[in-house]
Amino acid sequence: MIKVSVVTVVFNGEKFLEQTIQSVLNQTHKNIEYIIIDGGSKDKTIDIIKKYEDRLAYWVSEKDHGIYDAMNKGILKATGELVGLINSDDFYSDNTSIENIVTAYQNNNSPDVLYGNMKFFNPETNQFKIIYPSISALKTDMTLNHPTCFLKTELYKSKLFDINFRICADYDLILFFYTNGKKLLYVDKIITTMRIGGASDNFKLSTKEVFLVQKKYFSLFLASKNYVIRHTKRFLKNILLILVSGEKIESIKGFNK
Repeated sequence: MIKVSVVTVVFNGEKFLEQTIQSVLNQTHKNIEYIIIDGGSKDKTIDIIKKYEDRLAYWVSEKDHGIYDAMNKGILKATGELVGLINSDDFYSDNTSIENIVTAYQNNNSPDVLYGNMKFFNPETNQFKIIYPSISALKTDMTLNHPTCFLKTELYKSKLFDINFRICADYDLILFFYTNGKKLLYVDKIITTMRIGGASDNFKLSTKEVFLVQKKYFSLFLASKNYVIRHTKRFLKNILLILVSGEKIESIKGFNK
């Protein structure tokens, strides 16, 4: 049976970590190597990890240089054939999520990268929205749902995340493999549920990093064009919200963030 390594990175994640852990340990695919990398949490995170440590392959709690540095640490510890990354406030949507990935991997000549559908969960409204990936739109944004992605371990270890990026290192890595001819396979299943919020919601930083990634792999012209489009959409969205809510124009937020 194919061994799958799953890595969770966490820092002060006591609120949702246990749900994440249980979603991994309850998978129907039983050959899972589960690795948790903690960034030196000060809350009850360590207590939660210790509760399950007899079912973990490895865990550590120490300071790191950010989320992608922590992910790299976990990847380097992985010994499975495939690696999946799931953050401490996300969870696998179904107990067959990893089994679906492994089945697709075995039935399609062992592709380099597998990716699927993702649910976004809004805790404020208690609503879900399914997000479908688009490989054809990778030139405009990170349109693959990285928490649903599983990569060959040897591929991950050949080029780890660039920790100079704070938000878009996953986009950078996927584009590297995509532009270098690696085989990517779409698995039409809901793999992961992600809560809305977190670092990737930082519009100013994400827009800057998306620009740098696109410039790196495509061209300055394309990156600049997408940068303008991104800001324009943001501006129009805020205008629409103001018109709907009746707020004053001075209340526009985000356009210059």
